[in-house]
Amino acid sequence: MESDAALVKRVLGREEAAFGTLVEKYKDAVFGAALARTGHFHDAEEIAQETFLTAFGSLGRLRHPEALGSWLYRIAANKARSYVRADRSRQLVQQRFSETLGGDAAGQRYERDQRRALVREVLQSLSHTHRQAATLYYINGYSLADISRFVSRPVGTVKRHLYNARKRLRKELLTMMSNELKDSRPGREFTDTVMRKVKQARIYVGRGQNNCIQITDAKGRVYEMPIGQRDAEAVRARLEKVGREDGIDLHKAILGLLREFGFSVAEVVLFPATVPNVVLRLKVKGQSGPFRTVQAEYCSPDGLALAIQTGADVLVDSTLAKDWEVRGDDGKPLSPGEAWRSIADRRGRRFKNIEEVIAELERNPDSSPAREALTHARPNVTHDHPLILHKEGAMQRLVRWAKAKKGTEFEGLAEGLLGAVYLQYKPDKAVAHLERAQECRPEDKAGAFDLATAYCETGDPEKALGILERYKPDKANACNNFKKLWNDPRFVSIAGDVDHRYSNVHYICQTGLGYVFRSEGSPATKSKRFEFTRKIAAAGRELADRLAKSIGQGLLEVRSVTVPLGKEGGEQYALLICGRNLPVGIPLPAWFDARHLELVTTVARFAYCVRARSEGALALLSGSGIRIETVVLREIRGNNLVADLIAAAGRRTEQVSVDGLDAICLALPANKPVFIAPDLADKLAVCGKTGKPLTPTAALRTLRAAKTSRQSRRYAN
Repeated sequence: MESDAALVKRVLGREEAAFGTLVEKYKDAVFGAALARTGHFHDAEEIAQETFLTAFGSLGRLRHPEALGSWLYRIAANKARSYVRADRSRQLVQQRFSETLGGDAAGQRYERDQRRALVREVLQSLSHTHRQAATLYYINGYSLADISRFVSRPVGTVKRHLYNARKRLRKELLTMMSNELKDSRPGREFTDTVMRKVKQARIYVGRGQNNCIQITDAKGRVYEMPIGQRDAEAVRARLEKVGREDGIDLHKAILGLLREFGFSVAEVVLFPATVPNVVLRLKVKGQSGPFRTVQAEYCSPDGLALAIQTGADVLVDSTLAKDWEVRGDDGKPLSPGEAWRSIADRRGRRFKNIEEVIAELERNPDSSPAREALTHARPNVTHDHPLILHKEGAMQRLVRWAKAKKGTEFEGLAEGLLGAVYLQYKPDKAVAHLERAQECRPEDKAGAFDLATAYCETGDPEKALGILERYKPDKANACNNFKKLWNDPRFVSIAGDVDHRYSNVHYICQTGLGYVFRSEGSPATKSKRFEFTRKIAAAGRELADRLAKSIGQGLLEVRSVTVPLGKEGGEQYALLICGRNLPVGIPLPAWFDARHLELVTTVARFAYCVRARSEGALALLSGSGIRIETVVLREIRGNNLVADLIAAAGRRTEQVSVDGLDAICLALPANKPVFIAPDLADKLAVCGKTGKPLTPTAALRTLRAAKTSRQSRRYAN
């Protein structure tokens, strides 16, 4: 039999079928280790799958491949401990477990449930070490030496634990437990599931916006796209069956509405639009009639997240596929395993200080994590997920590094990267450093691109054209770096016709930085304080009476929504003015959270280059013949404000639960009324020191200062 070290080497060499051999070899042991800790068969199988997926992504960091078994055991043990700490209710686990056996006859399922319940009782009567030894011994007849290597304990210790476990149990219980454990071992379909998950879409969940989707197509090509936190959690819940499967998610609500009205999604195609947007084209079919095509423009991560959540086939235009494909430093496409490890290294890597970044660059000048970290070296700018934890004096240290490397092999690297950082905010300072870098490294196309950008931004178009003509860099016509040259026929002859879909994208090649400019009228900085108010469409009395009758309580109509941006670092709220002039404060996420930006966009009617997801959702619904009727802000569930989205198609009306902020963003552009339940309005009312609701003007002043009633503050926390 081939050794573990040889199999690991084959996996790292792109032979992913070898990973299936490893799964077959260790699946029983990993499943047994998880079962010994959790006591639940179904959850042990899920933990075992997650163990192998985690191992696949981290295999390149395994220092001793011959110790693969004990490494898998540690991963499984950590995941099982996390499961136990989560303190899930036994009832939920039993319910999910029963659902997985839905294909068996009712009688067989009942008998199996009873046997497994008895096995759980038997195992729970033992200590963990005794339970672990017995489970691994009886599940596959592993020898004491095999178990010893797997759990990294002496053979004598394992033998004593097994002896004590046998001593505590009667012979008939041992026989019954042994038979049930062997019957419950993961079968071939377990390996097939793991290998399918290795190859299909996967979610890397980091912190804040440091998440991404990895997709592998039928030809084995791998694509990567960043994605927001909420979408990452929602897609992960669907793909990996973990997280908040019942969470409030706008995409889930839109697809739920389509299903409620009898529409099924057969196919989703993504086409390029104005960057970073895509056109999402859904092929839907009602209960009767032919397929129809519905399309809407979405921000790329939103569109991809919605596409994956449909469960339908997802097709990507070849232009997008080329932009999203994951390649190595040599420009060659990576395998799914290599791409996953690359993503984890890049997105999970954070540096303690600028010294660590410089040291990494001197070890590996092409290090993507280190170059990306330099985009966070710019002073006076904070990031939700900083790649340099302590960046005080970072620019001064980069300047000293460039001076110290003069005359050495690192001079071109240091000067070029220093110039790239200056190019973010001081292009006039960047020119001299980038010129010196080009003298040292004339073959560096990325540095040449940045130098041409610096010339263009500092008003020297002739030099910029000279650089472009010499190096002919890719994508010079697919960005706004050279916007000042677009009308020059020489630029068109060098770079080609301008692709206006990318006219708001700016690149700094050496650090891999790409960002999108907002269009005119959008808020410039979060340090400035400003506010926006928008009236909400008034509802007819007939609609209000009908809603109150169906819900069983009276409703207050929301008249306007205001977004007062308070002090930086303080709590942020939206102010709703309801019937009888009651001010209601809705806590908002941090400034850079997608929902807050979208709310500001919707209320203020800003023309962001990134279209709000609500507009895309409305386009998909209207294309299917579904119209939004109204929104009812109903309750607080956990940390979410929950609303009912009520829609109609013909004479039929349906409703789904939606996040309250998303609901407002849907109602405003659709010019539809919004209602709020009176008890919720009272709970979130902005009150003064006496406990009485403030006037709208006083409430606005209070929210600016982030001083709210106890009710609102408790909900925000």
